[in-house]
Amino acid sequence: MAPTNIMQAFPDGDPAYSETVAAEYIGMAPGTLTQWRFHRIGPRYVKISRGRVVYRRSALDAFLAAREVETQVNGRRPPQEKRQAVTA
Repeated sequence: MAPTNIMQAFPDGDPAYSETVAAEYIGMAPGTLTQWRFHRIGPRYVKISRGRVVYRRSALDAFLAAREVETQVNGRRPPQEKRQAVTA
């Protein structure tokens, strides 16, 4: 579901979301985004002025895509290699 409160758009047409809207978009709390920025982790953002940041929707989509986990095929785990015992 796309957020309805889009703050603005960048010149390339990419929507810009406020922290609150961005947090809703990725399913996190706004405070989590604040902490992530402090620790320089999480999705990329644009600092507009002191205390004001916006997130490009494309950056949020890239952030989510980078965290996709491949699941099992048909409920089967891929075969694992057997480890050799190490003898000293």
